[in-house]
Amino acid sequence: MWHAAQQLGVAGDGVRVLEPGCGSGNFIGFAPDGTILTGVELDQTTAEIAQHLYGARASIHATAFEELRVEDGAFDTVIGNVPFAKVTPHDPRHNRGRHALHNYFLIKSLHLTRPGGLVVALTSRYTLDARNAAARREMASMADLVGAIRLPERAFARSSGTDVVVDMVILRRRPPGAEASGPAWESVGAAPIEAADDAALLEVNEYYLAHPDHVLGDLAATRGMYRDHELTVTSTGDLDEQLPAALADLAARAAERGLTYVAVSRDTEAHRPERRAARGDFYLEHAQDGSFVVNQRGDVAQLQGGTPVTYKPRVAKDKSELVRLVGLRDAARRVLEVQIDGGSDERLDAAQGVLGELYRTYVRVYGPINRSSEARTGRRNAETGEEIMRRVRPRMGGFREDPDWPLIAALEAFDEESQQARPAAIFHERVIDPPHERHGVDSPDEAVAVCLDETGTVTVDRVAELLGTDPTNARQQLGELVYDEPVTNRLIPASEYLSGNVRAKLDACRTAEDPDGRYRLNIAALERVLPRQLEPTEITARLGAPWIPSRDIEQFCHEVLDASVDVEHLPQLGNWTARLRDGSRRSVALSSEWGTGRADAITLLDAALNQRLHTVTDATDDGKRIRNDAETLAARDKQEALTSKFSTWVWEEPERATRLAGRYNELFSSTVLPNHDGDHLTLPGLAGTFTPRHHQRAAVARILTDGRALLAHAVGAGKTATMVMAAMELRRLGSASKPAVVVPNHMLDQFSREWLQLYPTARILVADRDRLSKARRKEFVARAATGDWDGIVFTQSGFARLRLGRDLMTEYLGEEIATARTALDGSKDGKGLSVKKLERRIAQMEETYKRLLSEHTKDDGVRFEETGIDYLFVDEAHAYKNRRVDSSIDGVANTGSQRAQDLDSKLWALRRMHGPRIVTFATATPVANSMAELWVMQSYLHPDLLSSVDLRAFDAWASNFGRTHTALELAPDGASYRMQTRFARFQNVPELLTLYRQVADVRTNDDLDLPVPALAGGQAETVVVEPSDVLVDYVADLASRAERIRNRAVDPSEDNMLKVTGDGRRAALDLRLVGEDAPTDSGKLTVAAQRIAAIHHATRDHRYTDETNQLTLRAGALQLVFCDVSTPAADGWNAYDELRALLVRRGVDHGSIRYMQDAKTDQAKAKLFAACRDGTVSVLIGSTETMGVGTNVQTRAIAMHHLDAPWRPADIEQRDGRILRQGNQNPEVRVLRYVTEGSFDTYMWQTLERKAAFIAQVTRGDLPDRDVDDIGDQALSFAEVKALATGDPLVLEKASVDADVARLTRLERAHHDDQHRLRRTHDAATRRADNAEHRAGDLQTVLGRVTDTRGDRFAMTIDGRPHTKRVDAGEHLQNVLRQRLNQTAPETSGPTAEIGSLGGLAVTAQAITTIEDEVRVAIPDAHIEVSFLSTDLNRSDPANLITRLERHLHRLPDTIAELSREASDARAEAQRAHSRIGAPWDRSDELVDLRRRQKEIEDQLASAAESTGEQQSAQTESDPTPGSSMPVAPWTLAPAPERSTVDIEAAARLTARLDALQSRSRAESPGVDL
Repeated sequence: MWHAAQQLGVAGDGVRVLEPGCGSGNFIGFAPDGTILTGVELDQTTAEIAQHLYGARASIHATAFEELRVEDGAFDTVIGNVPFAKVTPHDPRHNRGRHALHNYFLIKSLHLTRPGGLVVALTSRYTLDARNAAARREMASMADLVGAIRLPERAFARSSGTDVVVDMVILRRRPPGAEASGPAWESVGAAPIEAADDAALLEVNEYYLAHPDHVLGDLAATRGMYRDHELTVTSTGDLDEQLPAALADLAARAAERGLTYVAVSRDTEAHRPERRAARGDFYLEHAQDGSFVVNQRGDVAQLQGGTPVTYKPRVAKDKSELVRLVGLRDAARRVLEVQIDGGSDERLDAAQGVLGELYRTYVRVYGPINRSSEARTGRRNAETGEEIMRRVRPRMGGFREDPDWPLIAALEAFDEESQQARPAAIFHERVIDPPHERHGVDSPDEAVAVCLDETGTVTVDRVAELLGTDPTNARQQLGELVYDEPVTNRLIPASEYLSGNVRAKLDACRTAEDPDGRYRLNIAALERVLPRQLEPTEITARLGAPWIPSRDIEQFCHEVLDASVDVEHLPQLGNWTARLRDGSRRSVALSSEWGTGRADAITLLDAALNQRLHTVTDATDDGKRIRNDAETLAARDKQEALTSKFSTWVWEEPERATRLAGRYNELFSSTVLPNHDGDHLTLPGLAGTFTPRHHQRAAVARILTDGRALLAHAVGAGKTATMVMAAMELRRLGSASKPAVVVPNHMLDQFSREWLQLYPTARILVADRDRLSKARRKEFVARAATGDWDGIVFTQSGFARLRLGRDLMTEYLGEEIATARTALDGSKDGKGLSVKKLERRIAQMEETYKRLLSEHTKDDGVRFEETGIDYLFVDEAHAYKNRRVDSSIDGVANTGSQRAQDLDSKLWALRRMHGPRIVTFATATPVANSMAELWVMQSYLHPDLLSSVDLRAFDAWASNFGRTHTALELAPDGASYRMQTRFARFQNVPELLTLYRQVADVRTNDDLDLPVPALAGGQAETVVVEPSDVLVDYVADLASRAERIRNRAVDPSEDNMLKVTGDGRRAALDLRLVGEDAPTDSGKLTVAAQRIAAIHHATRDHRYTDETNQLTLRAGALQLVFCDVSTPAADGWNAYDELRALLVRRGVDHGSIRYMQDAKTDQAKAKLFAACRDGTVSVLIGSTETMGVGTNVQTRAIAMHHLDAPWRPADIEQRDGRILRQGNQNPEVRVLRYVTEGSFDTYMWQTLERKAAFIAQVTRGDLPDRDVDDIGDQALSFAEVKALATGDPLVLEKASVDADVARLTRLERAHHDDQHRLRRTHDAATRRADNAEHRAGDLQTVLGRVTDTRGDRFAMTIDGRPHTKRVDAGEHLQNVLRQRLNQTAPETSGPTAEIGSLGGLAVTAQAITTIEDEVRVAIPDAHIEVSFLSTDLNRSDPANLITRLERHLHRLPDTIAELSREASDARAEAQRAHSRIGAPWDRSDELVDLRRRQKEIEDQLASAAESTGEQQSAQTESDPTPGSSMPVAPWTLAPAPERSTVDIEAAARLTARLDALQSRSRAESPGVDL
């Protein structure tokens, strides 16, 4: 090999050579004089021998090659024999592809070789011959193949005792900017050897196919070390003669191609960028790349590329502090090391003593590690006039750049406000348990748990080792704790195997080759857990559902519309097109019965298929179009009728109903939700001071098993710890090499500290603002890519700064266009109905993507994909809900936020590079506004699952689960209104929630039983505020406005129900917010101030402790006040300032009352939170947006006050989560809700309770109904405003009666549907029973004629020739079947003809060439048929053909028994159905009574309206005063009682009103709401 290197130009003094696995130094001993040699040897003894023999001329490193730290390009040549073992070295810098040991040695060697240098190595043939070309491709990205020579087997038999085939591979590191050259070597091809027809294909590298003379022998097949059929090279001559000749030829060809060694003069190297190596022996034990290191003389260096490089702080005097911090770091690492090694208490005490002394000395000289100061900015707060200060961190000599800075910051518990610190637990406790290995267990289930904890998989060898038995016995003991997975032959734990898509697993078992019957247990277990199959009448089938084929839509048009219609479905886009094939759109059926004159049935069908509500418009004189309300109403009425007819028509024909229900069940009723249990996890490295809760362990197990999850855990459930544990376990098990976490901006420091407190030995990279500044972004990416990080922590804004590279972004955006083009090609090849539509869409998409690419940050070399991140955790993931939605539904499509698109593009890139298991989301509010958000979450986390059930396109998902309606909503600018299409109802809800729960790990407060403070009284307190007369009049005026809006007497842009609702909410807080005069001595703010002040004075002496359980200096509790309707503003009156003034008047210190809105920056928020925790702040006022997520001030929070009610239950959960949270030191807290009687407060809180109950059912997956209303309403209806304004008992009762009538009507309809289903079930079951009995009788008759063919009794006749040997019969049968195929014309089905007999029964055959060439062999009398593809005939063992037929004959008794059982079960099912047919509905009388009462109420309300109209007319004639307000019934509000009884009576009135409103109807009146 040295001779080969010299032939290629390696010569001269000073050539730097590395041998990565030098052993005792054989290669070093033959090295030319003058070379500078470096050897690496893992074995200590062998390395000492090499050092003894060659230490004078070589530097020997006794370490693993992966631990060698030198700069890339440090050597001119690498030479040696690389090791071979089934090991994947962990080297995040040089083995990102996780290659096997021999390939890793070559790849790292190339990295360490300078451009133009050579790698000359002996390696296993699998480097070049492996079918997976990943390693070769990575090598080829850096180097060109100079050449290779394959040595014959036993070439190393004498020297190493091995017979393996070895290649000498020579690679040249490619110079910068040079194009790839040299011979092709990345692919493999069929080896040119003779082998049996049924032998597996052997492959050889394309280089040897092109250069057979470089194979020193003949390629052949032999029995190898790992399998019976392996490639080898047999010797054909004298290797001592062949090898030099081959090397000479290789060198000559390399010279012709210009692939020889490129020498570099030392003068050239002198002009490299200066990186002066530091002198002296630096302490490197705890250092990693980027670490600061010091030596005994106090010199400072920074480790770069494995080499200490001299470092000087910007300010010279900071050097002494930097040296002390390095000492602190190393001392902290030693403390952790002692604990990891299981050191004694004495050793630990000594290490902790050194750490404590260094820490105390540092604090005495410099102050706390986390200290900061404030600096003036020269700016002032526009609202308060206070000067704005900024936080300034000390320089520390630049130590914050050390990768261990988070560890040092976690050494103390620090109070930001007081700037005081105390040592953390690491100074006086054992925070880490040493890792321990399990050598034995007592039971198989323990063995499974140990395997899953160690590697995440179960292997029979490891189980056998743990149980102390052999593998065969171990598998028997495992039983059904695990199952053998077909194809992969892996052992899968029962909990994992019997969950997920069990139907697909069942099919895989049934179709798998199973001669030993080992999958019978699988089949039986899977059949037990297979979900119940839904009956057709349980499934809501609507037009546009993706599981209904277009041919069924066409048949519907033929039967119902009496029209020939072409329907085309583009599943890639969820888009449908319907077009009339022939006939007139003006037919009675299309324009009258199922359509209108302005909107025919085909137009309405197309709209319904695409989930659009059709709108009829008229042209105006100025060329615009406006909606024709009358025609639109008529068209939508017909559209609803058409849709309803289709939903019933689908299930009318039994064959179609069975087929479609089967397809629906296959897609949506095949999944068993998993039950994850993480109790087996030992979580190595987790701090002993932290004990995970059961739900956290289960969530970690879910992430490890599924690879992606939505942690939908309630507030305070500890999602941070769950994500950190999951990240560390993914790293440990090799499922991820570099996980990253994205957190809200203000949570960066807190999250990083908590990570190190949970895992003190973890190495994390914190991506703060400085590191991600434009000037340092490249440095950060390089550090992220090359460092061995357990995790990288980003803020949301910092994460967005690292954009995808332009090439990847182009592919990401282009994928949508590619999908559309695929759909276009499909349309062109099909009916072509959508071609023009798609061409327009593609053109629009191309323009959009050009714009997006132009806006994409210019590629400056900083790319997200280069960080090496391969897994993402996204905290508070609801911040990314506004993702892009491509939809044809009016108003639903949106381009999404830039933040959401950035995340989506990065997830796409990660999936592309690392597969689907790359992300976990965490949020306490996965559903906030609409159930449509379930699709958003799944499209981020589980797009492959959506694709597998044909719901990847949003419109497909919507057509299967949702129904839309259009209503007026507040526009995003908050100042205008728009018509918005949203979902009104959801259908097939259980299947929807099953899809969701496959990825969602839901944990509610009821599930968790968290150690949170008790709620006083067991529930929130309702503080009833008496309304003023002005408020009563104002609410009555709102009712008048609602009346005018309903009657369309006002332009919607001037007034609408959203404005009415907003004004009502503001008036309920304070009339001054709507421009009315308000009493100054009463009202909600006054009542709230009284309560807040009283609680403040009662709790001002309460004492609390800090993180170290020491009493804090300040006493007093904290109260939180939420107010969204009015927030502090620079000008004008606002509720915040008014409340503070009221509190100050009642003795609360002005400085202890703070607004959350004043904290504009992350630093300001952290400072304010610290002030809340240490008692400086007594009352904190804020909005849900500013004081919700991430506000951790619960330590001393004693009460929370809701001055108003938000729209979303998620907001209430976030609000209450600020106080009902772990870490609150109060045993009991209060939550107060202030409700102004007779105002919109009543409705708001009642609606929130309804929504919250609904969302809880959604998240738990226990909704009892298959159809439900959505929760996304934003405004009160007219009826609700009317009821609130009048308080009329009849109005409230009518709402309740209407709801009951609607509910019972649905139940009555369900009863009739049930009767129909029972009749069909009875008929179908009877038919099944008859068929089964008939078949059983036939087979019983046949059974008496069957002769036994088992064993030596075998006899079969084929084509008149008898056979007694199965092989002979099989060969004869093969020939007959091939002859049949050859005689059958293409695309035809040949005749069925008798070809022989078996077991006394005739055997027939039929050749079919329509789709794939096949022959169907049957025994008609026994109802047996077996199909053989032509390819199977050529490959199958002849005897197996006969065995398959015999197996069916032998099973005839079992088949007869099964048919008898089937008949018996079907008879029983028919009898059960018959017993219920004709049963009367037991609530019909109740419905009749309710309808009668409904009519009575309507008559009374109509009479009252007429009477009121006459009174108003008379009053107008006597006193025609314009603008008089609507009269209010005298019984609406009684005069205010005495204050001693007001609370009791007001609460009673409020309760009565809430009870009445809670039962009001949510069902819309018949017809279509425009």
